[in-house]
Amino acid sequence: MPVNIRVLKAFHGDCIFITVESETVTERILIDGGPAATFGVSPQGELRALLNELEAEGKQIDLVILTHVDDDHIGGLIKAFEVKDGLTKLARKIMFNSGRLIHEYFKVQVDPKKEILGNFTQSKNTSINQGNTLERLLKDLGIWHESVIKQGDKHTLKGCELIFLTPDESELKKLLTTWEKGQPSPFTSASKTDWKKSYKEP
Repeated sequence: MPVNIRVLKAFHGDCIFITVESETVTERILIDGGPAATFGVSPQGELRALLNELEAEGKQIDLVILTHVDDDHIGGLIKAFEVKDGLTKLARKIMFNSGRLIHEYFKVQVDPKKEILGNFTQSKNTSINQGNTLERLLKDLGIWHESVIKQGDKHTLKGCELIFLTPDESELKKLLTTWEKGQPSPFTSASKTDWKKSYKEP
């Protein structure tokens, strides 16, 4: 099964495009979107260029995964979902752990006073604000996998299966506290334990 991994220029962030080819289907996965400049218009960012390329070829992205809500991972995705010819048009499904999903997972009520309102493009670029912004952008698209993703979970596409190595329960609890306080995400890098795991050890 040929797998092509294309690392897009995302400045200080991450933006990875994976193509998986099986005998019957080719599937495309986008992991993170880098900071907003990755989807820049002038100059054109590499994420914008990739989406233009896919649209011209009549292709879509089967799955978008946001690993966490730091600006250098989520900023480009927000920009790509804000325009009608971006991910709004090309993405079939997206997975990310929003504050609301984590609250529901732990059966904790969301404080309505902490809802983020107003113009998305003018909201402050803090991790939590951006996570709420992305959630609102996805609300009516019908492509969001609205379930918490955690260590050991599996997601099956037509030609491959994904196994998630993080976050575990303790990391989700840390993220719950972070969302409630409105602080930057605590997950700026891989867990101190997950780097030793292989895909055979969920």
